Amino acid sequence: MRKAKSSGPIPRLLVRFGWALIMLGAHPVWAQQASIGPEKGWLILHGGGINRKQDFEHFHRFVALAGGANASIVVILTPVDLDVITKDFLTQYKQEWKSEFGVTDVTFMDTRNREEAETEPFVAPLRKATGVYILGGHLTNLLNVYLGTRTEREIKAVVERGGVLAGASAGAMIQGSFLINVTKTPSQLRFSRSGMYLDPTREVGFGLLHNVTVYPHVDARHAEKDLLEVIGRYPQLIAIGIDENTAIILHNDQFEVIGDGKVSFFDNDHVPKKTYISLSKGQKFDLRKRTIIQ
Repeated sequence: MRKAKSSGPIPRLLVRFGWALIMLGAHPVWAQQASIGPEKGWLILHGGGINRKQDFEHFHRFVALAGGANASIVVILTPVDLDVITKDFLTQYKQEWKSEFGVTDVTFMDTRNREEAETEPFVAPLRKATGVYILGGHLTNLLNVYLGTRTEREIKAVVERGGVLAGASAGAMIQGSFLINVTKTPSQLRFSRSGMYLDPTREVGFGLLHNVTVYPHVDARHAEKDLLEVIGRYPQLIAIGIDENTAIILHNDQFEVIGDGKVSFFDNDHVPKKTYISLSKGQKFDLRKRTIIQ
């Protein structure tokens, strides 16, 4: 261990419920659930800052878990700005999946409309998918368009039947149950590092990891103190911080670290206050036991 360094909108009822919990000082519902990953499928969570020439390890692991050359991959583009998703971009990106990873069955999914995200034609590619990859970018796009929709349910179904869900940056964050979103509007938690506040209207993720918040770009943002403050406010929550060009491969209660950076684990119950566990490439961790696997 080491010491820590110095978007359609969510339903109105959910927002009110979240505020009520905070005002009452209660723990959120997800804080009462067991902290555990998927029993059948896999999650890959990447810390962002992908170096496309050097950081292909997590892509290769993703493809292997999804079935190798026989994988049926869905790539969700929604976090990316629309002006990036040009015809040339899609052509080159699809060719990259074939040339670098040997996958030819790749479908790109994108909508900015919640109503479309509820339709059968839109979610149809997810029904046959063995792997889903969510790109990084704007987390609010994922929340506004997919949270609570048929698309979210079908993404979870891929994992439930033994497939793999991967994501970088925002695509990693959304897999947790609790989201660290910041706002200028005053709330119950003010981050001392930035002076911003935790946004209580956007705290709920897809929840493939129960009672867990995932935070990318930790090294670039020097965000260890932010994570300590979050679990200080929500003592039954655990936090996983992931450096850039680093990922975790997670199944059931355990994960393995890959990449060049560090993964940080924050937990009030098993880690002394104001400290965290730091993990490096090749190390494995048990989320239920809260210990490094020797």
